[in-house]
Amino acid sequence: DITFTSTSGSGTKTFTTVSAANGIIDISAATGNITAQSISTSATAGKTITITVSQTDGLLTHSTGAIETNGGLIRLSADNMTLSGGTITSNVSSGAADDRLRPTDAAQNIQIGAGATDSSSALGLTDAELNIITTGAGNTIIVGQSTVTGTISVVGALNLTVKNL
Repeated sequence: DITFTSTSGSGTKTFTTVSAANGIIDISAATGNITAQSISTSATAGKTITITVSQTDGLLTHSTGAIETNGGLIRLSADNMTLSGGTITSNVSSGAADDRLRPTDAAQNIQIGAGATDSSSALGLTDAELNIITTGAGNTIIVGQSTVTGTISVVGALNLTVKNL
């Protein structure tokens, strides 16, 4: 297992390559932002990846590389996310699991669609961002969770090519 917990420092923590051959990956920052590039537990089936930015209005960025598991859950939590490149997949070679995206602040609103934007009050996920995520046919991309009390709004066109949302 690999666990990285940052409890101080306001800058961005960048993870270019993190790979767990036979364990889970748990990355979190209480302050500052996280940039995650190549994060993988794909060598062993069922191992999970969790990336959490706890700071209010904190940003999780994924712009290159792959965040991937071999049938393990992927959980991304931040009040703002920029998913501008690379891939996020939970079914590299066998099995599959859900991919979960949620704000850290339970009261944060969520916007999905072509017009969605991140702000101090909303986690904005565009259809382009959601389309870099892949999971198995029997699994889903879950946006939000039962403890999130903010609203979920569709803002503009939402074209999710072959996605289970």
